[in-house]
Amino acid sequence: MRLTGAVSIEQYVAYFRGATVLLTLSDHEGFCVPLLEAMRSELPIVAHAAGATGETLGEAGVLLEDKSPDAVAAALERVVRDADLRRDLVERGRGRLADFASPRVAERLHDALALADWVLPRERRRQVTVLSSDQRCGIHHYSLAVCEGLRANGHDVTFAGVRHLETAELYRAAKHIARGEVVLVEHEAGIFRDVPFVRVLLDLKRRGHEVVLSLHELEPEKFHHYRRLSAALHYRPRFSWIVEALRIPWVALRIFNWFVRYRVVLGLMGSLPDRLVVHSSRSAYWLDMLTHDATKRDLMPLVLTPLEGTAAPRTAEEKRALRERLGLPQDRFVFVSPGFFFPRKRFLEVIAATPEDALLVLSGTRSERDPEYFDQVIAAAGGRPNVRVNTDYDTMGDFVAAADAVVLWYEDVFQSAVVTQAIWAGLPLILSPTPGFRLFHGAGLVAREADELRRHMDAIRDPETLERLHRGVSILRRMLAPERLAPRYLVGLD
Repeated sequence: MRLTGAVSIEQYVAYFRGATVLLTLSDHEGFCVPLLEAMRSELPIVAHAAGATGETLGEAGVLLEDKSPDAVAAALERVVRDADLRRDLVERGRGRLADFASPRVAERLHDALALADWVLPRERRRQVTVLSSDQRCGIHHYSLAVCEGLRANGHDVTFAGVRHLETAELYRAAKHIARGEVVLVEHEAGIFRDVPFVRVLLDLKRRGHEVVLSLHELEPEKFHHYRRLSAALHYRPRFSWIVEALRIPWVALRIFNWFVRYRVVLGLMGSLPDRLVVHSSRSAYWLDMLTHDATKRDLMPLVLTPLEGTAAPRTAEEKRALRERLGLPQDRFVFVSPGFFFPRKRFLEVIAATPEDALLVLSGTRSERDPEYFDQVIAAAGGRPNVRVNTDYDTMGDFVAAADAVVLWYEDVFQSAVVTQAIWAGLPLILSPTPGFRLFHGAGLVAREADELRRHMDAIRDPETLERLHRGVSILRRMLAPERLAPRYLVGLD
């Protein structure tokens, strides 16, 4: 016997997949969800007839009125030893599981409420416009994935993209949204100017649209007026003390001006949308700046985002062919770290930790904000046979798909579209412990310092470790699939 205590969802699933039979002897159950989890895992079930267990189980298991040790042992012996009984119980479990499929449950709920003259409205097809960036970047590809997820659920979806900070394009795109459509805005700093964006929200509400505002990076520093306010607060004296004393009232007026603008923008962004969605605990922390209404707020993970222009290899042969096309070795373990070259991604430390008999591919482009860091990385990678730098944007996805594992050892992150692309491609991860990666720990190894990063880059190549992480990846691929997660944006709308 092993008493595990609390376990992660990945360990929980692994226990079900590795078990021979599910035994539950609970004296009280309101429904007993583990019975359905066992049926999904094709496990035969032995259960005590208490509470709602019998009603949930139906004919899909061995139900015990007597849970004495002898009775339980005899039932387990039958289920384990009798192959015909085992196959029969597994088959009955599949049939019983189908009884709890969403359409059947919804139909029964509809009929039950109808007995009390309460008509549950049928799920309806919505007309949705997704408004976001039209430039090649992470938020653009993420928005397209959300569109596909909504379409897979029967909604009629239009994508409206605008170039970054192009106010005229934003006004035109909003003007052409048909009356009655739900507007889902995928918002990230640097796409929309604050005041024009609020004007668009006002216009959409005036025209009767339901608006869902999805905020990917929410904190004070992301707002233009806050930056102006901060600059005014921290101005540098440049004149004599007499002139500086006269300058203080002028600076105070500027601070008042920027503060009022900042708070008005935040207040309208919080009050005008019908729903506010964030995707990280870091953004959720600042959501109270916009609204105190808990009924309109939601924290949901990112949906999986496909790699642009890339088909993930389905077989070992396809992966070998992709590596050959990219000039990657067939006999070495390949790590990849994709994305813009920012210091917070700590590429220099990743280079230093890469095993000599493996290959690290840094696949990304120079950042205009930190161009000198790109030069530092190029210098550190120069002359190293186990490091390759790819700066071709069009092949970034191919290099990820051709790799064996993804290394994201960031100093900090809100949430990461790159990690969802890695999960989409079926790749295990090595991650830093930043909270933005917490959801993905079951699909990777977490390195807290440089020495641990080096050890993990060795350990992940072990076939048993790699197989375990691939199981975690497969679980997250199902949990975060766009067709499963994207409809959550529309929850609670009329």
